[in-house]
Amino acid sequence: FDSSAFNPGSYVWLGHSTILFKTDSLVVLTDPVFNRASPIPVFGKPFPIQHQPALESLPAIDVVVISHDHYDHLDHLAIAALEPSTTRFLVPLGVGAHLLRWGVPQSKITEFDWYESESIYNTQFTMTPARHFSGRGFTNRFKTLWGSWVITSPTGKVFFSGDTGYFEDLKKIAADYGPFDI
Repeated sequence: FDSSAFNPGSYVWLGHSTILFKTDSLVVLTDPVFNRASPIPVFGKPFPIQHQPALESLPAIDVVVISHDHYDHLDHLAIAALEPSTTRFLVPLGVGAHLLRWGVPQSKITEFDWYESESIYNTQFTMTPARHFSGRGFTNRFKTLWGSWVITSPTGKVFFSGDTGYFEDLKKIAADYGPFDI
């Protein structure tokens, strides 16, 4: 990964829902999956992408944004590897417990309900609804929240859907927070 050409407004798709981008002043990574996308050891390789960068080659991450706790959106080995060089982890309600178990300090984790926001430097992060569900096993469906994210900075407005199907709240999100640049 050549971070010298990584300027504000740059977006790099790293597979499925993993996107690296730079706002005016922050490097943001969404739903990092680099090792496993399944709870079953013999399955679940990450989604194939040509020239997949190694985690070590990524720039320091200011904010990791998580949409929900499914294996194809939340890779515990990636979280553990990213923790030392990541300043903040923004997650839906209940997802912080996974990160705590994997060694992320509480001081780096902020949990959000739908329509809650936080400003980090000059970038606003707002968790919005998605039509989906959560859970990392057969017995814990709906134990944590899931969502999409609106990320607004001077260099642009991002709507990160995570996983969603169409539903009426998308109109509300677009009306309240749009238009989006990406």
